[in-house]
Amino acid sequence: MNFDFLSNLHHSLPILFQEYGAGIYAGLFLVIFCETGLVIFPFLPGDSLLFTVGVIASLSQINLTVLVILLMIAAILGDGLNYTIGHFFGKRLIGSKWIKHAYLKKAQDYFHRYGAISVVMARFVPLMRTFVPFVAGFSHMNTKRYMVYNCLGGVVWVIFFVGLGYFFPNIPFIHDWIKQ
Repeated sequence: MNFDFLSNLHHSLPILFQEYGAGIYAGLFLVIFCETGLVIFPFLPGDSLLFTVGVIASLSQINLTVLVILLMIAAILGDGLNYTIGHFFGKRLIGSKWIKHAYLKKAQDYFHRYGAISVVMARFVPLMRTFVPFVAGFSHMNTKRYMVYNCLGGVVWVIFFVGLGYFFPNIPFIHDWIKQ
């Protein structure tokens, strides 16, 4: 399978929107959901996808409101799934060669102290975005507290990067990048 289109999103997405129309919304939802929700997909684009979609939305007839709401839902549900996977399946890993009881205790202490800010800030760090929800679930961070900060992080992350692309497409280096 050829993944070159992921490194050239600024060229691939406009073509996909032209070819598939509204169906591309489902594909974008799926990419953001999988990137945030499944530990095995940290290589999928997150920030760059959101930014590129924002640029494309500013230059075309894409419904920005629908796009942002769908991507926020995908990000929140994805992190929620990742947390749930960590919560229910992480305990099976305790005592294995990867996760010792001492590591669990350290993770629990960390998420008790810094869990809220970690859940929000991890959205902005590509690999952390995929692993923090799993570890938060694995370490049994309070579910209600996690979900509040998951929602906050998902909303801020999507609005920030889509908005950045949407409102600043005419900055010379961005404009040149899109035209390449």
